[in-house]
Amino acid sequence: MKNQNKLICIFLTLFYFLISSNLFSNEKHNVTITQFEVNKLPQFSLYVSITDEQGKPVKLTEKSLLPEESLVNLFEDGQSVTINEIKPVLKLEESELSKFYIALVLDNSASMSPFKEDATKAANLFIDQVRNKDKIAIVEFDSQQEPFRAKVVQSFTNIKYALKKHTKLNKLVTGTYLYDAIHVACTMLKQEKTLGRKSVVVLSDGKDFNSSINFKKLMQITKITDIPIYTIDFAKKWRNRNLQKISLHTNGKYFRAKNAEELAQLYDA
Repeated sequence: MKNQNKLICIFLTLFYFLISSNLFSNEKHNVTITQFEVNKLPQFSLYVSITDEQGKPVKLTEKSLLPEESLVNLFEDGQSVTINEIKPVLKLEESELSKFYIALVLDNSASMSPFKEDATKAANLFIDQVRNKDKIAIVEFDSQQEPFRAKVVQSFTNIKYALKKHTKLNKLVTGTYLYDAIHVACTMLKQEKTLGRKSVVVLSDGKDFNSSINFKKLMQITKITDIPIYTIDFAKKWRNRNLQKISLHTNGKYFRAKNAEELAQLYDA
């Protein structure tokens, strides 16, 4: 296990993508490696997210993804690595690789009271887009839990009515145990035995208050779990810099909660 962890670190350090300009014409795009799968070494799989300058997902055709077109190249220490196959993840219909496992962290602190309706709508719209093969779990704050003040209120399921029972934020708590909740979400995802994509989605309005772990410790934990975290900021007057840092640090993405319909596009990302 120790050698495999070292090998994963080497991958993260040494691999990078070069994408030919004729793939996107003159448009500027961002390419991010979001996840590694090394269960079948020496072969391995990479998940890559491609977005435009506005951060919106870029949908590519099957032809533009063909390795023989020399549009995508992968290198290790300056040496070209053979690419066996490139596919949009949603096209891997019969494979475990095509599944998504998402831990949805809902901020149920008292400060979310003005945003309860919007947060519920955004969460439900997100859940409605999930395919039957994908699964969501829901994590909320709970001051009674130890050592981390958060709990899983719904384990992984694709049953939408079961998930929506927990999006109404009926039980609000005084503390904002954001870091604890993210830690719980990352831990449960790490323990899930699947080759599918994993991510955490956080809906929150403010800074952490009274978590058992601090920001620095959370950054260490997310580095180990290597799971992208997408944060949705409901604060109206300012941007939550820590939410931004969490998403940047984990190759996720930070969103301002302008309206529920816009947030529904998060599933595409």
